[in-house]
Amino acid sequence: MNSCAIRCFFSAALISLCASASFALPASPSQQAEAFAICAGRYAAQATQSTQHTKARADKYVFEDLLAAVLPAAEAYGMPKSHVSNAKFQAWRDHAFLHNDANYAVDPGRKARAAARLARDMAECDALVL
Repeated sequence: MNSCAIRCFFSAALISLCASASFALPASPSQQAEAFAICAGRYAAQATQSTQHTKARADKYVFEDLLAAVLPAAEAYGMPKSHVSNAKFQAWRDHAFLHNDANYAVDPGRKARAAARLARDMAECDALVL
């Protein structure tokens, strides 16, 4: 498959998935690109934390492919490419810090809040594609 066919496939799959989902996909292409970049960053951080996260690695690639599919429209809409890179990096960093707090914080309340936030963040990303 060439890259255009892959992008068209992912776009069509995304539209059909979102039509049946209760979660609303962001309306503009730039909002979609930012959401996909954030989720790709979160899954990349999760995959970095442990080599057992093969699902996280696979999901990271799903979001990177969705991002690649919507990025040309987002750029045409006026979104700078650097914004996508920054969003992905910041999501990776935030997720890594939360992971460290959830696993290594001394304060039990801090551990619980970090674990709850990690679960909520990942549920947001899963809702985009499930």
